[in-house]
Amino acid sequence: MLTEAPTALPASLKLERCMEVTARLAAEHLGDAALVIALTAAKKLPMVVCDQQGELTRGSVSEAPDSVPGLAEALRGFPPCPHGGQTPRRLRTG
Repeated sequence: MLTEAPTALPASLKLERCMEVTARLAAEHLGDAALVIALTAAKKLPMVVCDQQGELTRGSVSEAPDSVPGLAEALRGFPPCPHGGQTPRRLRTG
């Protein structure tokens, strides 16, 4: 997956297309299916699902992220950053 992503993702700068490519690559290389949810300012978060046959389903999540188990954590970043999301001082100052 990591070898295909650098060439597949820049082919389109559209959010929808990047989500589709990400879902397909994840389903193909990391599991039987994949769900990609984008964090946007909209009340409905765009979503793409890629199933075992490679079929894509587009939709949206209209629930508040905190009401969907695990979604709020995933949107903050997973796995959790050991530095609490802060850039280590050594990297910031060079």
